[in-house]
Amino acid sequence: MYYNFMSCVIFIIVGQLTNLLKTTKYRLILKGSKALQVAFSNTIDTKSYLISDDIDILLVPADREAIKRNPRMYEDSGMIAGDICSMIEWIIKSTIPPTLISVLNPMKQRARNPDVFKISHLEPNGKLSVIADIDIRYTKNAFIPPSQEEMFLSERKFPVMAEDQSFDVFYNPARMVDTTIDIPNMQLVYSHQTIDVALEEKIYYYIKYILLKTPYNDNSFLLDKFKKSIIAILKYNYFMIPTKDRKKIIDYSKLYITNFLSRTPLNQFSALVSQTLFA
Repeated sequence: MYYNFMSCVIFIIVGQLTNLLKTTKYRLILKGSKALQVAFSNTIDTKSYLISDDIDILLVPADREAIKRNPRMYEDSGMIAGDICSMIEWIIKSTIPPTLISVLNPMKQRARNPDVFKISHLEPNGKLSVIADIDIRYTKNAFIPPSQEEMFLSERKFPVMAEDQSFDVFYNPARMVDTTIDIPNMQLVYSHQTIDVALEEKIYYYIKYILLKTPYNDNSFLLDKFKKSIIAILKYNYFMIPTKDRKKIIDYSKLYITNFLSRTPLNQFSALVSQTLFA
């Protein structure tokens, strides 16, 4: 009943906090489909092929290298994420029935993922629908040994990345851009990936889950999610070129993917992406 209202409130708060945190040792980064919607804002209408309900947020260090020099520098990341959730909860509870919002703080409650804080809406049927989550994984310096999946991928020449590597490639604040959205009496700022960085990440995980696909685990949900994002980015790039230079969109997309991947460690999987993405 109040899902959309709560989502709008959280989105506005994130836009304000992103700007405020720029003077601290942390940064807020918008990720996922909502980040693409912001990146595409004022250019094309994405509603027909890029639907996003939840808001995915990363709380990241402004200086990732500082973790190596001082592993305890970002130990308060859980407290910061918890405080952000509590503030959002307090604001929303002042406007709607308080029982309709639920906050999962993994520092206080048992959670499947100890790095993710969740804000959910209680539906009339009693089910919790996640509206937003805050992920603090990149504020930690824990060594995670290679999993069986990663060893399997390495054998197939897939460029497996450790946590710090994936941060530097996909979410280092230096590779982010800011988009400003003006609403009455307020200016909102959102940090997010550039279009090219977003495309590289989506293709990276798309290939990963294709390689991990088995008859017992076809990864359909994840593959469909990344496929929609990749196609949305390709359509965005397509509509950004002059009309007179446009070819058929499928021909343009295949050529774009081939040229794009030729500049990345994923080049050897170019044919695999084209064959499955446009099948």
